Amino acid sequence: MCLGRLREKIVTRVYVLTNIPTPYRIPLFSALASSRDFYVKVLFLAEREVGRSWVIPWERARFDYTVLPGIHLRVLGLHLHINPGLPFVLLREKPDALVIGGYEAPTYWVALLYAKLFGIRTVLWSGNTHLSTRARKGPIAALKRFFIQSVDAYVAYGSKAADFLEELGADREDIFVGCNTVDLSKFEKLVAQ
Repeated sequence: MCLGRLREKIVTRVYVLTNIPTPYRIPLFSALASSRDFYVKVLFLAEREVGRSWVIPWERARFDYTVLPGIHLRVLGLHLHINPGLPFVLLREKPDALVIGGYEAPTYWVALLYAKLFGIRTVLWSGNTHLSTRARKGPIAALKRFFIQSVDAYVAYGSKAADFLEELGADREDIFVGCNTVDLSKFEKLVAQ
């Protein structure tokens, strides 16, 4: 967590805000939570979304998490999550940094506003690229640009996602380029058969 402007503050409690639990992210969150440098808790906006009926291997989860209660809508193909209790959770638990998993859900905007009001460092965790984005112009694109320019640092799923963030106003020195994760042990077992 020593990206760009995050260096200015010691971060000990990191809260990850993401849409839903997915089987391929359980190992990632477990690995993050194993750090001795900071505490990690994951806040899920919903238990599931339409079209994503995965079986979640909760027995393999080695991290703290909460599924936030809320209202879940599907509008124009987007999953919109509204979790009015988020500010109360953040007030009670007092994170030092928020990793926000997108900008399409109203709850992500509430998280950003809360962070700005209380001086909490923010990281946008994004895999969007030119190929995965619908709104490239107009008011939706302007809102996206505003969100991206309002956070302190970025984790991009790859170089194309990093390029997209930079084009929308992110400072390149504040972008950490990572990758999307998979559970390699599952594939190793399949290949060994």
